[in-house]
Amino acid sequence: EISTLESSLPNELYDFIFLYLKSIDIIYSFFNINDHFNHLIYPFLCAIDLSDADEYSLNKYYQTILPTIQHYIKAIKVDDKDIDFVFPLPLYSKIYPNLELIFITKVKKDGKYLLHFFYWKNKKVYRW
Repeated sequence: EISTLESSLPNELYDFIFLYLKSIDIIYSFFNINDHFNHLIYPFLCAIDLSDADEYSLNKYYQTILPTIQHYIKAIKVDDKDIDFVFPLPLYSKIYPNLELIFITKVKKDGKYLLHFFYWKNKKVYRW
């Protein structure tokens, strides 16, 4: 039972456990269980790491997770190959209303991210 588990473990232990999980898995597993867990995972809601996410995880994120957390997201990390999926043009500003930072990983010379620069003109974009 969640309430028994929750009350028996200190918050610091959850922080340690979360080190071993991907942020997308933490959100999918713990979001909206209760207010306590929402508070514990808040940092993961603000900064989403989708780098190295497989197709199944990206679909799960976009269909299930994103609609419930999109207003929390301030930073996102994504592989260049997944840019079009994570940032569908020109809808991305409605999907990520509070987005400030974009980290792009595994950038290729003619990366997909180049097509999105016009839409990201007010964002901080970093190539990783």
